[in-house]
Amino acid sequence: LLWNPGADGVISLREALLAANNMAGAKTITFTIPTSDPGYDPVAQAWMIQPQSALPALTSGQITLDASTQGTSAYGGPAIELDGQFAGSNGLTVYSGYNTIRDLVINRFLGVGIALSGSGAISNTIAGNYIGTDIMGQNERPNMQHGIVNQFGANHNRIGDRKSVV
Repeated sequence: LLWNPGADGVISLREALLAANNMAGAKTITFTIPTSDPGYDPVAQAWMIQPQSALPALTSGQITLDASTQGTSAYGGPAIELDGQFAGSNGLTVYSGYNTIRDLVINRFLGVGIALSGSGAISNTIAGNYIGTDIMGQNERPNMQHGIVNQFGANHNRIGDRKSVV
């Protein structure tokens, strides 16, 4: 999907999630973060996103959050790290169905890395992510409560796939 960037000329992950939640039908969020971004680590060839508050939950369904479009890090895994040490919340919360979350490193959130929650959270796919590790997938950077939870009636969700580390 293409959205109009804000005044800064950039569409943040937060803005993309809000826009996707307000659109009907299938939508895909992809990444093309430049190496000039302050979150870029040239050694790891990876980008860190550090939300300062809770990210919007996935509520409309049929959202694909695909970080594979950013390529792979120097370590061969996902190249985008969601570091939640300042967010004070869950990483990504999913209340709707038929979503895909792919190829992210999700760590250090106060709550859960990914929460699939409620009877509407059905038939989601969580694949290729490193949950509770560093960008290399080798060192612990745990989410404080759990990596992934499937709770309160969420069902028929596929968790794990190629190269997932939980």
